[in-house]
Amino acid sequence: MGLDMCLYSVPKGTEPTFDERQELAYWRKTNAIHNFFDKWRANGNLRNGEYLRIYQPDLENLRARCQTILQNTSEANNLLPTTRGFFFGSVEYDEWYFKDLRATITHIDKIFNNDAFENHDIYYMGDW
Repeated sequence: MGLDMCLYSVPKGTEPTFDERQELAYWRKTNAIHNFFDKWRANGNLRNGEYLRIYQPDLENLRARCQTILQNTSEANNLLPTTRGFFFGSVEYDEWYFKDLRATITHIDKIFNNDAFENHDIYYMGDW
């Protein structure tokens, strides 16, 4: 049990279904990233298991926030705050938090390097 989160791609114009989706990124109990998608893209209304359409500027914004925090850790609470939830994991700004930010940058770079937005729509989904 816990917060599992993914970015999926589907062919442009296709609904994100289990059969059509391809996993691009996976996080486990990385609640600050979930909080970003919930607050930034869903205005705090993201529901469990809901697919949320993500655009390239969203990932550029997230990547920039991660980079800024890794350069100045005191910005963590301002730019990517943790959030509490049922089995959402730690809310500490510790080595795991910063490790997850580095992994997030790697995920985003891979998506951009593979031109995932060219022929695909990207969706975020959190399951808790």
